[in-house]
Amino acid sequence: MAHKDIIPIPVKGTISLEIVTKIFAAITRDNPLIYYLNQSACNIAQDGFGHTAICPRYFFSKDKVKEYNRKIEKTVNELVAQLNLTEGTDYEKALRVHDWLCQNVTYDQQGHDMSDPVRVIMTHNIIGVFAHKCAQCEGIAKAVKVLLNAVDVKC
Repeated sequence: MAHKDIIPIPVKGTISLEIVTKIFAAITRDNPLIYYLNQSACNIAQDGFGHTAICPRYFFSKDKVKEYNRKIEKTVNELVAQLNLTEGTDYEKALRVHDWLCQNVTYDQQGHDMSDPVRVIMTHNIIGVFAHKCAQCEGIAKAVKVLLNAVDVKC
């Protein structure tokens, strides 16, 4: 979350690159608010002493992330209030999120077109939903997780 160029993995001894890759995947998949991190391209480095670090690649600058974060937080707070997500059962909350998405977010049929990488990035993360109301499955699923996490619904 600190937008660092090198993230040490704090373990004693060596750790396999396969395990580091699994850790990276688990963290990024479970935390859709790390939307600015390229989940597909990450370097892993080891020094001569066996220390391992992740060297992530970012889609956006630190300043751009701060700007997007303010917008995302504002939108999520507005939706929590608008959809009354602090009341009802977990099922009712999830249903209201589902219904809002169905009524307000368009599925981007071309969001996988690699000739437009910016569009691919946007449609596959929460920015597509919260900023443009247009996304593909991955972006929609991540937006659901953000909204439900905001009201302590396990997702």
